[in-house]
Amino acid sequence: MKLTIPKSVIKAHLLCIPSHDIRHYLQGLLIHADPQGVTLVSTTGTFMLATRCADHEIDRTESDPESFEVIVPGVSLRTAGFRKSGRDQVLDIEITTEPDRDDPDRPGVTIKGRTDIALTGAVQLQATPIDGTFPNWKRVVPATTSNEPAQVNPRFVGIVGEVADQLLGKGTSPRAFWNGTGPVVYEFDERALLIVMPLREPSTRWAGPPAWVGLGAKP
Repeated sequence: MKLTIPKSVIKAHLLCIPSHDIRHYLQGLLIHADPQGVTLVSTTGTFMLATRCADHEIDRTESDPESFEVIVPGVSLRTAGFRKSGRDQVLDIEITTEPDRDDPDRPGVTIKGRTDIALTGAVQLQATPIDGTFPNWKRVVPATTSNEPAQVNPRFVGIVGEVADQLLGKGTSPRAFWNGTGPVVYEFDERALLIVMPLREPSTRWAGPPAWVGLGAKP
């Protein structure tokens, strides 16, 4: 299978891929393929970006499995860069998997086929998938939201803005769906969601401005 991903989408995901994390499987971009399409997922564990590939960005072959997951190393994405495609810049990600085969020396044992990743951007390079189990990203997406206010780490709000700059354009804002102490959903369009875990602190009503502001003070 070959994916042709716009530069803006890759750069948005790179904002959500940690360069260093003891959970090594988070240091990459998950490619989740199913019969309905392909989803790209990146997460730090506290916020997660999921984007759905457009049909014209996917080139499947008959030999490709209908459903699979592979984690592309983030360092490879950063190194590959982008190639020109008309007026746009894109990154090609090609995934090939050898078929499973029987172990000739151990009856009943199957040897899993090797998966290779080829990246074509400003440079061409080969990458080895990150070995590990990526978190079940679908379980993070809430089925509904409560519209209750939440406290969000201001550093994460900055990330939301940077992702919006990439996916929607400079100075734009996604729609926010608040969920109390549950995951906050930022919706960029019909193919992109950013899920942010709020601070575990209940929202409280402001007691009002401090005395030094002078509001309501008698002359």
